[in-house]
Amino acid sequence: MNRADEVLMALPSDTAAKLWGVDKAPTNVLIETEDGRTFIVFISEAKGKFFLFNGWSDVVTHLGLKTGCLVILNPLDSTRFKLTYFVNGVSPTCFWTSMVPTASHFSADIAPIDSVQDVAPLGVAEQPNGHIIRFVRMAAHYFWLPDNVSSMAKLDLGLKSITIRLLHLNPQKEYPNGTRREKKVKGYRYALRRWSRFMNIACIKVGDTVYFCFDETDQVLSVERVVPHVIRR
Repeated sequence: MNRADEVLMALPSDTAAKLWGVDKAPTNVLIETEDGRTFIVFISEAKGKFFLFNGWSDVVTHLGLKTGCLVILNPLDSTRFKLTYFVNGVSPTCFWTSMVPTASHFSADIAPIDSVQDVAPLGVAEQPNGHIIRFVRMAAHYFWLPDNVSSMAKLDLGLKSITIRLLHLNPQKEYPNGTRREKKVKGYRYALRRWSRFMNIACIKVGDTVYFCFDETDQVLSVERVVPHVIRR
């Protein structure tokens, strides 16, 4: 690994576009290591490419990453990554062996986020005219509705506003929020408009664990609980 790799790590363009959209990226991400540490790493942009910049050298120093290491960044959500690394094909912290030949340079792979984007719901309750579905998300700079919620909201038939209820606040708040869509490999995925405004109104910060509930009958998306994210140092 040369000196430039210690302070600046390029992210694959196709991976960045899949995580955040074309020419979009959060200000920073959280990188969690297997020994329980969490690092805040800022994103830098140059000539259309994104890099792990301020804070990345802290990760490198903490783990003692060297030339020939293979680093795997597995997305937990769009702004949180779990980092695993291999030295001479072996992970120092778990029973995993890499079959990828080590190279003379430092490299980073990012696992696809699709496998963790739509996790199984906490529960689906039946009611006379529809369902109530509960799900949990780690708050990030972008928010996509689970596919089953988008289907219950019938967003495939046309974009519309969804009633938002913030049950975790005192006093509680309710207001309409628009939706938008973005094309994916097969079909579309749907999101709330003005997500940063939503986070401000709901007093949600990046990294917080948010418990949602969608009522199909009333077409209401509620925030039932927010658990603040604690960075372990």
